[in-house]
Amino acid sequence: MTCRSGINRRGAIFAIDSSIAITIAIIVLAASAYFLTYTGGDPITKLNTYRTGFDLVTVMDYEGVFDRFDSNEVTTFTNKNLPASLSFRLELIVSNASNSNLTVGDGLDEAGNSSIIAGDRITIVNNEDARARFYIWVK
Repeated sequence: MTCRSGINRRGAIFAIDSSIAITIAIIVLAASAYFLTYTGGDPITKLNTYRTGFDLVTVMDYEGVFDRFDSNEVTTFTNKNLPASLSFRLELIVSNASNSNLTVGDGLDEAGNSSIIAGDRITIVNNEDARARFYIWVK
């Protein structure tokens, strides 16, 4: 089929379809490239920050800091062993005990735009099950 001007109609429709398909493909590829390059921060740095917090809680547990249940001792231990570039908050929650929770460290509102990384360690404090939940972030 041809138009009055002699242009093939099927060829024109195919060209329009092809240009729309190519445009959509370019948009999809551009969006995919953007989301592949955007990771929301370096995952290795976040993993190292998590490991630092978990190691600090583990050493406190092995050293018996939790057994003494003293917030000053936990604060001193944290200040001595935590790198200066990190902030830390610890919540020690003892099960089957009334009013036996301990919270030490900076407030979470001080983190600002920094990513807060959290972790848990199950432990025993004075022969009772406890959970040491920590929050750690870059200052």
